[in-house]
Amino acid sequence: TCSAGNNECATTAYSYCDTSTTTCTCAAIAPVSSGTCTPTACANDGECTTLDANSKCTAGSCTCTDSYYLDGADDVTTCVAKAVGVTCALGECSVTPGQVCDNTLASPVCACALGYKDSSGTCTANVEGDTCTRDGYECIAAGSAFCDTSGTTSVCACGAVYTLTGCVGI
Repeated sequence: TCSAGNNECATTAYSYCDTSTTTCTCAAIAPVSSGTCTPTACANDGECTTLDANSKCTAGSCTCTDSYYLDGADDVTTCVAKAVGVTCALGECSVTPGQVCDNTLASPVCACALGYKDSSGTCTANVEGDTCTRDGYECIAAGSAFCDTSGTTSVCACGAVYTLTGCVGI
């Protein structure tokens, strides 16, 4: 059994919490067999993508593609894009805009790229008024913004010949 928000099914491979029945249920690419979620046998990617668009055939079994995973969350029946903080290999996080695999860490994880900030696990572009450091790289996604360090707080700002919405040229 499971309950909404408790993520109990994440420890059971290929399952998610079906909140309508409050039970851990197997994802489409791994139906239940002998009481466990067993990946569907396959000979090619097409057999898997009919079950889940973000899956592929690996060593004769359906799995999520490299940039996706089954997270066991409530009512998430399919492979989802890797989120901020999820273990990754180079290139696996790039399907989500503003996200990269930070391989400078001992255990690489998906992180926000320069010019983006983490907003509850989603990378969003910094905009005018967001805080920044003297090097200004935090402002790179905000068009022609720069880091204005003249005030008490450094913030992304637009140059004099740009409008304040997206730093677009006047």
